[in-house]
Amino acid sequence: MLRDSMIRDFEKGGLGFRSDDAYAFSNWSGYLDLKDPNTGWAKAEAAGANTVKLHTSGHASASALSSFARAMAPTTLIPVHGVKWDDPGIALPPVQRLTDGQPWLVP
Repeated sequence: MLRDSMIRDFEKGGLGFRSDDAYAFSNWSGYLDLKDPNTGWAKAEAAGANTVKLHTSGHASASALSSFARAMAPTTLIPVHGVKWDDPGIALPPVQRLTDGQPWLVP
């Protein structure tokens, strides 16, 4: 059980994936980059491990986020977590992006 950010530490310790391992990707599938060979998913697949997508994080679906945003009718929406805020499948009001550490003053 690991996050992609931990793979390097596991490999330094001599731990890698084997064909008799199982790897469950438990985040939202939109976070899985199947083209990145450095992910746990890719490394597990390359080793012949059994891989499965098993969403367990409890994050809201795109339709739930859209419904919530419509009900709140915000003048500004600032995402604080996630990577798919511009996905055309998520109907959101205009999004105000901030860089890490950038302050925002409430008008």
